[in-house]
Amino acid sequence: MLVNEFQKNTNINFQKTKIHYHELLAFSLIEYAKIDEVFAQHLKYLVESFAPSEVTHFSLPYHNVSVILPRDRHSAVERADWLMHEIANFNASRASLLLGAWSDSSSDVIAKQIVVGLVGIAVPGPTLGLIKRRVTMMVIVDDDVDINDVSFAVRTVEASQTMTLSELRKVQGNMYRLEPDFSEWFFGDKEISIYKASTKKLLDLKDELKSLSIRYEHDNENKVFTVSPFVNERFTSLKYELTPVSTE
Repeated sequence: MLVNEFQKNTNINFQKTKIHYHELLAFSLIEYAKIDEVFAQHLKYLVESFAPSEVTHFSLPYHNVSVILPRDRHSAVERADWLMHEIANFNASRASLLLGAWSDSSSDVIAKQIVVGLVGIAVPGPTLGLIKRRVTMMVIVDDDVDINDVSFAVRTVEASQTMTLSELRKVQGNMYRLEPDFSEWFFGDKEISIYKASTKKLLDLKDELKSLSIRYEHDNENKVFTVSPFVNERFTSLKYELTPVSTE
């Protein structure tokens, strides 16, 4: 749906090729802006401050990004602020071009007197109501895995630790550059949600995460998957018919 609407008003060409992380974030923010007008105003303000406009030609892969749609406005604002910092300080030019083209094609009017801060944003009139929220890391296991077995707990801990180390290496130990959803999980309660899935659904999810370059870890048997907190838990569980498992 994003391509059909967006491409009508831009000269961007979409191709089914590998997408990079910053571009993926940009897509997810544009999609979320469709359902949250206040956030759309904030994003447009940021883009016009940091990203280029008047894009004449640009090629970018398109993917369905429902599994990484921001959970709420809080998540969307933090992602947008983080991405703008990446654009300003690191190599994220393609994401910048995409957001610039979206801004040019958007008819939204920027809200006046928007104040941008490190904690959140304040808009006279409608309130953003930013609050800290529960962020979890999903662990998805094959239906035939016994989650009561001691080895399952060991595999889960090892996978989450491996993912944490990978995220820290990616930002060269600079914790200020951690992607906001992962950062909130890492500095929070480090909660884990466990789901079960059929082998087919599990492998389908693995293929999608891989195509989107989304971080995940799995055991040697491809039976236990740990997924980045960046993934939208609600949409992913619905799309892949995941069954929540109580740990009580």
